[in-house]
Amino acid sequence: MGHCVSTLLGLLLLIAGCRLAAAEMPNTLTNPGFEERNAAGDIIGWSISSEAALSAESPHGGAWCLATTRTDRDAYHLTTIPVTVRPGWPHEISAWIRTRGITQGQAGGATLCMEWTKSGRYYEGCYPTGIWGDSDWTLVKAIAIVPEDADPQVRLVCYLRRESVGTAWFDDLSVRLVDDWPAVTSLYTSAYRDWATGGPLCVGARLELPWAGLSPETARLALRVRNADGEVVSSVAPTLVENRRAEFVVDSGALPVGDYTLICAARDASHRIRGMATGSFRRLAEMPACRAYIDDHQRLIVDGRPFFPLGTYWNTHYHREDHTPEQRAAIYRKYPNSRDRKLLDLYAESPFNCLMPYDSWNWRQADLDYVHAKGLSVIFSVKDSFYGICNAYQLKSPADERPAIAREVERVGAHPAIIAWYINDEVSPDDPRLREHQRWMEELDPGRPTWAVSYYRHADYLGTCDAYGMDCYPIPSGPAGAVLHQARAAARTVHGGRALWHVPQISDTGTYGKDITRSRPPTLEEMRAMAWMCIASGANGLVFYSFFDLIRAEDATPFETRWADITRMAGEIRALEPVLLSIEPALEPVTAPARTDLVAWRVYGYQGDTYLATVNADNEPRQVEFRFPRPFSEVEALLGRGPQAPDGDSLSLSYSPLEVKVLKLTPRR
Repeated sequence: MGHCVSTLLGLLLLIAGCRLAAAEMPNTLTNPGFEERNAAGDIIGWSISSEAALSAESPHGGAWCLATTRTDRDAYHLTTIPVTVRPGWPHEISAWIRTRGITQGQAGGATLCMEWTKSGRYYEGCYPTGIWGDSDWTLVKAIAIVPEDADPQVRLVCYLRRESVGTAWFDDLSVRLVDDWPAVTSLYTSAYRDWATGGPLCVGARLELPWAGLSPETARLALRVRNADGEVVSSVAPTLVENRRAEFVVDSGALPVGDYTLICAARDASHRIRGMATGSFRRLAEMPACRAYIDDHQRLIVDGRPFFPLGTYWNTHYHREDHTPEQRAAIYRKYPNSRDRKLLDLYAESPFNCLMPYDSWNWRQADLDYVHAKGLSVIFSVKDSFYGICNAYQLKSPADERPAIAREVERVGAHPAIIAWYINDEVSPDDPRLREHQRWMEELDPGRPTWAVSYYRHADYLGTCDAYGMDCYPIPSGPAGAVLHQARAAARTVHGGRALWHVPQISDTGTYGKDITRSRPPTLEEMRAMAWMCIASGANGLVFYSFFDLIRAEDATPFETRWADITRMAGEIRALEPVLLSIEPALEPVTAPARTDLVAWRVYGYQGDTYLATVNADNEPRQVEFRFPRPFSEVEALLGRGPQAPDGDSLSLSYSPLEVKVLKLTPRR
């Protein structure tokens, strides 16, 4: 039937000279248009929610579509279908959707998603932003990159986002394997804001060689550097090529001051271009003056000094869904808002040095003055500036986004308490506005870095922020070791090209359910282990989630008890801050656990000694061996138990479950 249609694209960014062939692959979804029914009249393949039913009202194709109506904003139901996919490969998911009176809800009205499991437990998913209001048939699609270690059977979901009401129709859904992907998808540099001030400039290329039918042995990669006149001034061969990344080194010191374009092309054995990506950098005579920036070692520099962000998330939302009106009133009498002075005073006495208020728009100059006088810094949030995803600034259209951000920067941007801008909290990497918001922040406040957080597809956020963090909250539904998996995944994908400020768990996720008695917060041992999993995997800062949830859960777990454990854990990290910020050389072990082992480790050099930070991410005891190129005269355990009998240049370490060890190794002079 003829309809006025529009397209809401998810990813599908075409790289010059390449194509995505998802449309050529078969749709693997059973009954994608709801046309097939069994003898009992049930829709074959689908599990239909109580909100949904077959409809013959103007389907997109065929005779039927699925209508979903919700009148209760607190209701939440899903229509699902299982589908078998190829783990480790991208799949295009799509659905035709039309709406009538759909409210925005949480992150956009009517949509679809794909969710996958690992060993039968929820793992991750792909959640494209939906549509709302009144719309004719609209194609919503995205690329779902199913991890290699996911179960092959996933589920496709069509639904209304939480708190959305209205009616939506779904039709002609599809799941298609993408079997022809560009070999090179993006370029990035390790330099802050792509500013090069001389010397070697590390350039990374994000690759997807297996998806393009290539391997490190068959791919022919080269990087060209063009000046502003388009002349090729340098051609560079890779120093490393792997399936998903390549590295190059450009001698920026040999180039005059100016703007340069980077072009990386991948060819196959027949010299056919299989992928191409571009990037840029600016050659400067010296680093511009900045209140705060990220240095070449991915450390945050504030007022000229290295700074290890050690903070927590704050908010004014202190009640839970299961709290009675009387309980809510009592909570807000005790804790009026996130700027409450007694909470800030308590926090200022702790080892934490910064905080990130979700409700930053409520913070005034007097609030910032207060925390600054207390020696605290603020990561100020402008992340709620995406029209259709949140409503903090009363946005009426995407055109309101930049003015809203600009007003906040003008209002508080000069305040010395602010060290960074929180620019994105789990907005899909498919959203092209992420790069726009980063560009706006670079223009509006070139003197401070931005920070973004998400839980998957870490590499897709390169170019959208200056510092990146992953968030993973496994307790109590999963093992604490899940944090190590995510932290390593983030480190692998940014390859030293971004500072990493991760978000470990300190609070009870049961505060987001209807019965907190069925949940529990992480123990001291779990919190300590998860924090050091992040550090051992490359973190340059930690902002824990969350301080405000400790208050939300204090009727289930006393705040004072939790706060004592949390500050003890944070104090252990703060005590080692000089080591964690040091860029002195360290002795690298010649024998150590593999980077895939459940014992994670990292070495630092400080004042002539080597510090070994290591953590057992397993819930079982473990034994590992380290050997260094020089013997040690002394081994001191700063955290955890030391080796039973240090033997020259070797350490035999026994770990209890989730044990953290930080050892100071003094080499024999």
